Amino acid sequence: MSMACPHIAGVAALLRGLHPEWSPVSIWLAMMTTLYTMDSTNSPIKDIGNDYKPASPVGMGASHVDPNRALDPGLIYNVPLQDYINLMCAMKYTSKQIHMVTRSSSYNCSNPSLDLNYPSFIAFFHSNTNGARILQYGDECGRWGRQPTQQR
Repeated sequence: MSMACPHIAGVAALLRGLHPEWSPVSIWLAMMTTLYTMDSTNSPIKDIGNDYKPASPVGMGASHVDPNRALDPGLIYNVPLQDYINLMCAMKYTSKQIHMVTRSSSYNCSNPSLDLNYPSFIAFFHSNTNGARILQYGDECGRWGRQPTQQR
């Protein structure tokens, strides 16, 4: 079982306690923008499950969290939900796809924009040969896969 989830939750709780004015997005971005990929010897983090070769994002996730740097990451900003919706609209997501992400049918696509200051997030929808949609998904603990979803 991965210990990444409780560690990240603990760092988020620490940040929330020290910065109660920060939104959940601000806390997440503080952690994401202060990650590190080098070990204490200034070498790439190694993947013990792959003969100690340098770890890929699949092997180590986004990177390693640095709680001390996340306490004072420099620039902190909040990204409102509408900014994410504007991005999905600009990328020509269907209303069903936007609903899948937002879990709401109440959204506004009047200002589509590809201008989103966001470390990393995207959902790719592929069609297989019989027309069914495939959504690649993963959870925060590292299980990845492909799940067919039928359009309705």
